[in-house]
Amino acid sequence: MRIKKILISCLAVLLILANLSALAIDWFAVVTGTSRVYASADKSSKVLGTVERNQKLYLLETKNGWAKVELNGKVGYMNSNCVKKTTKSAYVDDATVKVYASNSTSSKVLGTFAYGTKFTIEAISGSWARLINGKTVGFCKTSALTYTDPNTMKTTVYTQSNDVKAYSAPSSSADVIGTVKVNTKMTCLAIYGDEWCRVKYNGHIGFIKKDDLATKKCDGISTAKMASGKVYEADWWTSGIASRFGRGETAIVTDVATGITWRVYRGGGTNHADVQPYTAADTAAMKKACGSNYNTWARRAIWVTVDGKRYAASMNCMPHGEGSIKNNNFDGHYCIHFTNSRTHGTNKVDAQHQAAVKKALRAGN
Repeated sequence: MRIKKILISCLAVLLILANLSALAIDWFAVVTGTSRVYASADKSSKVLGTVERNQKLYLLETKNGWAKVELNGKVGYMNSNCVKKTTKSAYVDDATVKVYASNSTSSKVLGTFAYGTKFTIEAISGSWARLINGKTVGFCKTSALTYTDPNTMKTTVYTQSNDVKAYSAPSSSADVIGTVKVNTKMTCLAIYGDEWCRVKYNGHIGFIKKDDLATKKCDGISTAKMASGKVYEADWWTSGIASRFGRGETAIVTDVATGITWRVYRGGGTNHADVQPYTAADTAAMKKACGSNYNTWARRAIWVTVDGKRYAASMNCMPHGEGSIKNNNFDGHYCIHFTNSRTHGTNKVDAQHQAAVKKALRAGN
């Protein structure tokens, strides 16, 4: 019985070794001298072609003076003295990618890296890339990589408010690596998902929401821009606007009378949207638009930009209740109504708000 167990163990080891040896590893390589490529490791075999110095290809193996190579999907053999291993630069093309100790997701995770991070690759094995960093070797999925450097924008931008958060990855759930003051100068290296900028500032690399940045310094007035084109009417209960402009979402408000635009954050509201200016600059813009009607319940016709479309709406300029945003110079929240939305106090449609909605609709069409 003991001998049988030993034989079974040996057989298992041999099977593992056989599987490992069967794994194809395509090493990045470069031609160091002109050489013919043959169909087999024999100069009397068919000549498939000739490779020139500095030509790039995959090196599959070397044996007995021959290098088995792959070029443009074809496999052949050439003089091993005329080819050497090299590396290739690649970049993370997803929000984040995990690097493993081996080509298996069950192996140890060596680290998690964000979009735009540069890697040095020395080989490809199936769907895995073999990475090197000094003496450290790791593996990640090739599907999460690109050979085109995304960090090519190098646009100078400035933060548009205080306490702008910089994250380690393009996600508000990622680690916060710093909080930045208004008008901090930085370089936008790339855009991820049309929402995040990969930025470099004060020797740091991080991610900041695109809406918190602009190519000009903030002068105390919001730099938000409304959508162009048709203005739509949206019933609060049936059009889906209440979910598209859901709690925790931002939108852009444009005052019809003055054309002044600013950003708002919806923190609550059920019968209508309870909103707050997103930053101190947005509050300054709202105050300028409302003028003498600031701190009053007077209704104003507005356009609300959500998902690239403008919708007719109405608002008042009265700060009231509670607000969750700090440092925006606005104490509480204010109300935005759409078609057929209702007040929270009476649970009724407000005629003055609905009149302002109609005014906004007429002004935009």
